[in-house]
Amino acid sequence: MPLEQVHGMLVIVTGIAIFIFTPAHVKDRFVETQAEVSAGEIGEGSSGRIDIWKGALEVIQSHPIVGVGFGQLPNAMGETSLGERRVAHNLYLETMAELGIPGVVLLAMLFWRGLKGAGRLRKESGFPRTLGNAYIYFVVSLLISNIFGGRLYAVYTAGALSILTALVFRTQRILDQERRMISPR
Repeated sequence: MPLEQVHGMLVIVTGIAIFIFTPAHVKDRFVETQAEVSAGEIGEGSSGRIDIWKGALEVIQSHPIVGVGFGQLPNAMGETSLGERRVAHNLYLETMAELGIPGVVLLAMLFWRGLKGAGRLRKESGFPRTLGNAYIYFVVSLLISNIFGGRLYAVYTAGALSILTALVFRTQRILDQERRMISPR
């Protein structure tokens, strides 16, 4: 079976697995939000997130360069117009509010370097190509899901990203070493 068909089947199986194994409360929340949007009435659940994001933006405006410090966003949110100790429910706003410009730059570099390395692996065959594709799919899903939460800071997510990133870079180094052995300078 050609590798492209295997990749297509993996995508389909993954989609089905996500549908089957997604917790009921997540499915219910998705259906509820879709109903609110369809009815033209964005309820408290949806508009609350926008208010939280506005509060995070206030914190960012107050501390744009270095932020308020790692883990300090809830305290800073209590001093905004929101007036509640909350997290941003958005990795990018949370990082900018807590760590400022250096934090956002480092976060972007983390994603960029890993995606660049995985892109190089996609040009290979076999395991390296599969690893490159898996990494890209994982990071793209992280980039999207973190618009609505700070899942990257969860131990399991950060650990999975760290392990996959290490695999990407180690695989690339092994491939480079093999190439040097085959065609010495």
